[in-house]
Amino acid sequence: MIDTAKTTSMVFIILIGAAMLTAAFRGFGGEHLVREFLTGLPGGFWTQFLVVMLVIFLLGFFLDFIEIAVVVVPIVAPILLADPSANVTAVWLGVMIGLNIQTSFLTPPFGFALFYLRGVAPPEVKTIHIYKGAVAFIVLQLIGLAIVGFFPGLVNYMPSRTYLTSETAPPPVNPRLQYCIEELVFPQYEEQNREIHDAVTAIRNTDLGALPDQYLTPLLDSFSLVENTFILVANVNQSTADLNQYIEGYKPTQSIARQLKNQMKSVEARLKITERKLKRLERNPGSEALIDELKTKIYELELEHRQLQDQIPGNWEQAHAQYKELATTDKANRTAYRRNVDSAYEPLQKLLVVIAEQESLASMIPVTGKLKKLLQTDSIQEDAERIMDEIKGVESQFSEFAGVTEIKAKLAKSRRSLKGEEPDLTASIIYHEETMALLDAELAWRNQASGILAPLDRYNEAIRKTIGIRLQDRFSTYQAEEIASCLSEHRDVSLHF
Repeated sequence: MIDTAKTTSMVFIILIGAAMLTAAFRGFGGEHLVREFLTGLPGGFWTQFLVVMLVIFLLGFFLDFIEIAVVVVPIVAPILLADPSANVTAVWLGVMIGLNIQTSFLTPPFGFALFYLRGVAPPEVKTIHIYKGAVAFIVLQLIGLAIVGFFPGLVNYMPSRTYLTSETAPPPVNPRLQYCIEELVFPQYEEQNREIHDAVTAIRNTDLGALPDQYLTPLLDSFSLVENTFILVANVNQSTADLNQYIEGYKPTQSIARQLKNQMKSVEARLKITERKLKRLERNPGSEALIDELKTKIYELELEHRQLQDQIPGNWEQAHAQYKELATTDKANRTAYRRNVDSAYEPLQKLLVVIAEQESLASMIPVTGKLKKLLQTDSIQEDAERIMDEIKGVESQFSEFAGVTEIKAKLAKSRRSLKGEEPDLTASIIYHEETMALLDAELAWRNQASGILAPLDRYNEAIRKTIGIRLQDRFSTYQAEEIASCLSEHRDVSLHF
């Protein structure tokens, strides 16, 4: 117990010390200096990433995993994860750093793993033999590191798939998933064009007269929306193609302008700090030499800012405005498509839920009918509270059903009629009878509509995986696999910044 307490205390002392060191490093502006150094390197994210990995690799010669994980990683990871040009995931970055550290533990002369092996190896095995034997494993791990770097899906796919198929998976309507959902379903529209049109024709020729107007009208309107989906998909494909074609020539200009603007922001930050120092010194006499020095520095920073601004390509503003116009058009087309498919599928989805509840709703007839016996009491003054509780319990049961808002409203009026010092028993009974009449009418049309459940199911099956995918409770296994594959690749989002 004492040894365990000592080891645990040692680990926590390292963690506390690392947290204090990191906090002090950030408090004195170290993180800003590191960010400024990394972002100032030519080559963008991958240059920054290679420099960080090299530093971690060298630190692995001398430091254990805990020191690197709690001191170095919290400083460099936010900088790398914030770069929109790579848009890497934290999982991928963590695996890359872990592989890198493990590789550095095998490298002489300070490889920790080599010293562990030296401690258990027999005397005839020399240290130089261990060093030579480790070379093959170092090469293999470096190859593995390169493979994971070039193919991030090897790391990201399984966590994404596990998440999308878990009990806590996000619904398909989640905004983060929309790009990948559209990547999945857009090709399916071309493949299933005839099938979907035939399904719409078939359901239009079906006798839907059993449906009330509140369900029939939206359903009939949705048929036109389903057919309109193909036009909207074509608009999205066209606007995306136009945008991608423009990006080919726009991206080099944007990359230069973005890098220069980042450097300008850094100069502006230093300029503000210097100006604040100057204002404080100007209040104190006797600091003329330092004041002159700060004024010179301010002049140099302003000059550097102007020089950077002059390096921005002359056509940048026009090129950026045209990109924004194309990107806005593409976003508007995608938004129109998403609203259209939701409006096209939602009436059918609601109707199927309502019809499917027909048998369960029928079980509420005896439950609701029993309330009338409670209302036919001579001691209403004494039993009013108990009867209201019974009615409220039935109301809560109706809350589990769709399309029974009017029934619940009448039942609530029956309950509220019993409130107060003089309960209105007659009104309560009338409202209860109206409740029963509405329930009978609701069950009557649902019973008739069950006759058209088969063609509705066939229609639903034809559009559920494409037009209706956003309104499903969760993805199928195939859909989760495809979307996880899409999410596992890093997408460059720097054009939006």
